[in-house]
Amino acid sequence: MNSPKISSTCMLVALTLGPQVPVSGASSSLNSVRIGVLAMRGKSRCRKAWEPTAAYLSQSVPAYRFSIIPLSFGEILPAVKKKKIDFLITDPAYYVTLEVRFGASRTATIKRRVGAVLGGVIFVKSDRTDLKRLEDLRGTRVMAVDPRSLGGWQAA
Repeated sequence: MNSPKISSTCMLVALTLGPQVPVSGASSSLNSVRIGVLAMRGKSRCRKAWEPTAAYLSQSVPAYRFSIIPLSFGEILPAVKKKKIDFLITDPAYYVTLEVRFGASRTATIKRRVGAVLGGVIFVKSDRTDLKRLEDLRGTRVMAVDPRSLGGWQAA
């Protein structure tokens, strides 16, 4: 089956949560597989984008029912710690955190068909002529999406 939802995403890393979370261990039913997905653009859009993938997997592997669990940045670590998900689709930077803290291992990497480019931007008011380089930000307050966000903080 052609999966257009995968091609419309940014670079993501799918991962298993290693021996701490066996495929059937986090689910309420032996045949249920819960796939957490970093919902960078909101939970509703996340469900719309990824539920066709869960439906396809459920149809292709009839012994299992796959479901999508949209998660914000702040919900991922608690979901992993409490073993509420069996797999996670997230960005590469968050994956590294999970690998270091929980021994997670990647199962697959998904890239956009048209080269994925990710970056961050720091805006300053035009009258702040003293802020020209990153070093100039030392000691100032900045606002960002989330410190765990690759494009919303770390890349900048």
